[in-house]
Amino acid sequence: MSQLEFVDPRSERIWTAGWDPALQTGYAGHEPWPPRDDAELVYVIGTTPHEAGTLPDFLRRLEALHGVTPPPEVLGALSSSDMQASDTYLRFWDDAMIGGKPWEIGTEHQRWDGNLDPDTWDPEVGAPVLRNLVGARTYDELRQAEDVLVPMRAAELADLGLPATFDLDGLRSIHRQLFQDVYEWAGELRTVDMAKGYSRFVAADQLETAWAPISDALRYTDLLRTIPESEYPGALAETYVAVLVAHVSREGNGRSTRDT
Repeated sequence: MSQLEFVDPRSERIWTAGWDPALQTGYAGHEPWPPRDDAELVYVIGTTPHEAGTLPDFLRRLEALHGVTPPPEVLGALSSSDMQASDTYLRFWDDAMIGGKPWEIGTEHQRWDGNLDPDTWDPEVGAPVLRNLVGARTYDELRQAEDVLVPMRAAELADLGLPATFDLDGLRSIHRQLFQDVYEWAGELRTVDMAKGYSRFVAADQLETAWAPISDALRYTDLLRTIPESEYPGALAETYVAVLVAHVSREGNGRSTRDT
């Protein structure tokens, strides 16, 4: 399925539009720009599978149902043969229009997309690749780069030393050390909610609150050193699970924890 996003400064709206080749139908939506979590979103839906799904029909439906017509840039992209094929992803904006780090602003969906490189597309995953500093255009390339660069930075930890206290800033400093060559956002807290399978990690806006008892427990036990030997394995396992459930970074949480 194809998708484009276009910021139209003239109308102060952001358009999301695309084409589903399997269903032969278009879809579109527009919302306020700059994005705001509390803004009322306007969704513009295209034709349904049992209706005529040609581009002219789609555009007429937009005008009839919602009184809107996409700007010329969106119309041109939707009309192109490239757009009416699968796995096309276009974004018509630049960082200057956003006015900040793209993974830190806007709605949850927009922050999620802000972590991705809109100029890439991994057909195996069916999504753009995480923004990265190594020029990786697929997740396989990204993992290969991580496998080379992260161990090198991990080896430096022996000379740099671990943080004196295992608080949230300490974990972030470890993540920054390990992933500084791979991600611009290395060491930053994630800004989107995440889950794995049926398990949800701590909500992004609750990370600091959730981390406080972990930090307190480690401080009170001198990094688990005062735990009785018979209780140490269980305490270590509980702490490790709590750290993983917090999942403070967008990527690389397990490696940051193991390297402590």
